[in-house]
Amino acid sequence: MRTRRHPPVRPAPRSAFSGYRFPPEVITLAVRWYLRFGLSYRDVEELLAERGIEVDHVSIFRWVQRFAPEFAEAARARQHVIGDRWHVDETYLKIGGTWRYLFRAIDQFGQVIDVFLSPRRDAKQPAASSSERSAGPGSHPSRSPPTGTGSTPRVLDEVLPGAFHDTEVHANALETDHGRLKARLRPMRGLKRDHTARVIVAGHAFIQNLRRGFYDLAPTYHPSRVSPTRSLNWPSVSDTCPRGSVHLARGHCCIGRTRASVRQTPAMRSRPYPRPHSRPAPSSAFAGYRFPPEVITLAVRWYLRFGLSYRDVEELLAERGIEVDHVSIYRWVHRFAPEAARARQHVVGDRWRVDETYLKVGGTWRYLFRAIDQFGQVVDVFLSPRRNAEAARRFFVHAMDRTRISPCGVKTLDRGGQTGGG
Repeated sequence: MRTRRHPPVRPAPRSAFSGYRFPPEVITLAVRWYLRFGLSYRDVEELLAERGIEVDHVSIFRWVQRFAPEFAEAARARQHVIGDRWHVDETYLKIGGTWRYLFRAIDQFGQVIDVFLSPRRDAKQPAASSSERSAGPGSHPSRSPPTGTGSTPRVLDEVLPGAFHDTEVHANALETDHGRLKARLRPMRGLKRDHTARVIVAGHAFIQNLRRGFYDLAPTYHPSRVSPTRSLNWPSVSDTCPRGSVHLARGHCCIGRTRASVRQTPAMRSRPYPRPHSRPAPSSAFAGYRFPPEVITLAVRWYLRFGLSYRDVEELLAERGIEVDHVSIYRWVHRFAPEAARARQHVVGDRWRVDETYLKVGGTWRYLFRAIDQFGQVVDVFLSPRRNAEAARRFFVHAMDRTRISPCGVKTLDRGGQTGGG
């Protein structure tokens, strides 16, 4: 009797996250935060530490360089069809002290088609970028608005002879998209290598397309699993409370549609008890707000600590199950930021460093006077429309009144360290 041969056992495909100590959810969240928001690696480390995850910023850097290209390549099969009208232009980045040129292309729907980093701005670089991306079927453009380089029309005639290069339409949509990339790179201290810049620029383009809905991706959500990025002291949508409520695990506070009721017995209703004199509770600064103080305080701190917009803070709170409008966050910042500035502060040092800088407010330049002590503590700030002696006098009077320093004990020193007066 012939024996039945069993098919050979094939090993399961190795996961890209194998060998890493942290779960894939944490790595994915850290990579998305860095590419989506204007955060540094240390900022992402601080945000993860708020959720009880201690990870070094160097590990986050390695995660971004390792998994950003993997995520973009895995989602390429679910990307929408590219439009037939392309906006092509180049911008510039400083990498390692040297200027590099970044070629970018988007279609008429705002989808980023491709990015290409080059040390030169000549005809060979647009040709290489266009030929690599347009190799797929049905991705050849039929119309291309103008660009800033004179070599692009010649390259289009060579690579895409059937495309029409329009020189009358301005590429305002692409210039706006350049601004979003520059806003992401602005908080960084500078890029050091071309490989790092290519990964970050390509990952940012992938996140932008993902936010704009150019990928058909279905989220995988398992209610039975507990997210490893959720801390016990953070308000989140409770699994025991009805939908729409906010639960504080340690504070035992439930805010939303739930209502607690105590059922009274006949003995309780007939029992006489003296009513104490009602004393009005001290009015809290958070009285009248629907959200608990922890949520308001954290939203204000996020906006003031990190370089985030109000919509970015709204998105971060939505990740934790808290739906709040960005206009409410704007009102929280203007209401509670001055309250936080009047909190208990350490004793100000006896040596101040005073200087002024400038800010553009409503299209007009304003001068900002700032002072710090020898320990790096900010003493006071003062915004003035003018840069004169009267503005400096008002700044010093306000700073000394706030710190309660007598003017008779102040001595000024020039840049050489000599005493200028008392």
